[in-house]
Amino acid sequence: MYISVDSYYDMYLKDKSLDVVNSEVQKLRSEIERLKRKMESPAYAYESDVSVSGLEVVGIYRGYLKAALAELAKKQGVSSVLTEEEKRAMIIDSMLPDMTVLTLTVGCYLQYKYRLSVTESTATVTSSVLGGEAHTREVDRDKILSELSELHLGEWRDVYSPEQYGCTLSDPEKWQLRIEYNNGSAPYFSDGVGIYPYNFDELCRILEVDVI
Repeated sequence: MYISVDSYYDMYLKDKSLDVVNSEVQKLRSEIERLKRKMESPAYAYESDVSVSGLEVVGIYRGYLKAALAELAKKQGVSSVLTEEEKRAMIIDSMLPDMTVLTLTVGCYLQYKYRLSVTESTATVTSSVLGGEAHTREVDRDKILSELSELHLGEWRDVYSPEQYGCTLSDPEKWQLRIEYNNGSAPYFSDGVGIYPYNFDELCRILEVDVI
């Protein structure tokens, strides 16, 4: 059973010392990272009988962390206590409304491509396989951008590899993610070989990827 953010604040942050709040921040950061790594590991097995999924738990802890970071900044008398990694992730997430193209390429030979194109009023997804015909469908622009915002793509690492988990994989699938913007910012990249971000399946669901 997980408590609400308000209840978490009252129980663990309200009227607590600077050291206690700082300890909560560090604990939550570590736990979120642990959960992500667990779900990304090739050894991870999904448990079908749990009442709350790993994705949901990360989301719950993210809410707790946001409250703890705000309380820590307040006690320190500063505007932000984010790490450089957290600042980078926040900037990338904040640029989602400026996205023009998101391209996900997957497969042993990166032969499958899913391209989301966004304008001020429309959005389309084009799927294609190397050497084959492309198929384009219109999607609800506001809905797909809202769903993408829930993924916090800015938190994804630049590279995902088996070596990060001390293993090797035979004939692993490859994937590449590229996001382009209309605000002059450089494209955003993330890729991997056989290892996927903890919520990669959600991106596949949004784009209707059916080859992973």
